[in-house]
Amino acid sequence: MSSGDYRVMAIFAEHMGIPPVTLVDEIVNAVNEIMQKALRGVGEYLRQQRANQLMALNCDPGASDEEQAKYEKEGKVYLFAEIESGLLLFDTLCHSHLDLNFDKFEVYTLRNILTIPKDLVDGGWIRLKHHEHLKSMDTSRLASKDTEKQILHLVHDINMELNLRKLLRVQVAKAKIIVKSLKQYKKCAEELVLAHANSKLTPEVAAMLREDLDPMNDNVYYLLTQVSELLKLVLLLNEKLLKGIEVLNLENSQLRHFSRESYIEERTQALLEKLGEFKETVPPLRAHLDVKTSPGDSGQSMPNN
Repeated sequence: MSSGDYRVMAIFAEHMGIPPVTLVDEIVNAVNEIMQKALRGVGEYLRQQRANQLMALNCDPGASDEEQAKYEKEGKVYLFAEIESGLLLFDTLCHSHLDLNFDKFEVYTLRNILTIPKDLVDGGWIRLKHHEHLKSMDTSRLASKDTEKQILHLVHDINMELNLRKLLRVQVAKAKIIVKSLKQYKKCAEELVLAHANSKLTPEVAAMLREDLDPMNDNVYYLLTQVSELLKLVLLLNEKLLKGIEVLNLENSQLRHFSRESYIEERTQALLEKLGEFKETVPPLRAHLDVKTSPGDSGQSMPNN
């Protein structure tokens, strides 16, 4: 519905004290109520006629079903089942015709009776008494190019902030995993030191802790590499943000829809947050290691401890 149609409806509703749609609904409800009364009257009439037929045959209407069925088979009284099924079918037929015709009635009434010509309202020829000294305003000219540019700029800034926020949340989650791994390795190392000092751990437990730490050099080097990459990425994001460089190629991202990858990323992030942000047990890091060299020997493979 256009703004002109809204103005027509508003003026009509304010003048009449009731919206046009509400008036049509009241008419439909009144006719439905009359029809229900008529259907109840038809049902009562048919049942009374059947009772009169039974009384004419010297049969009490409250007689047993076997006795009434005898007269029904002889065709002397109306069948009770046929009366009920006929009333149900008649009710359905009346409602279907009523709904169909009242749909047409509503459309015709709102377009041709309960309305005001749009050109008269737009031209200011028809208005309420307290609107006499108001001047109509052409709202189509209010939206200037500067306003559109400002809106696009704000949308661009919002999209940039949302993407930056998602990227930072991913990095924070990654940092939490690294910190959790470091704490786990620290705890294992402390337990092994205490085991050699105080002999509180059994050899089996110490072997299990040592197995989690192996290979020590590769795991420590991997953790240090991950921390270094994370710091570099945070510094790079901070530099881009300070210089005003657009993040993630957002030059042409005004009012764009999220892609399938973005939707999957959002749903995955929401599910992880619901579960408590990466609360799963961190798997052994050596299963994810692709780098098997030490910082000093870049070309030689490092043996496992």
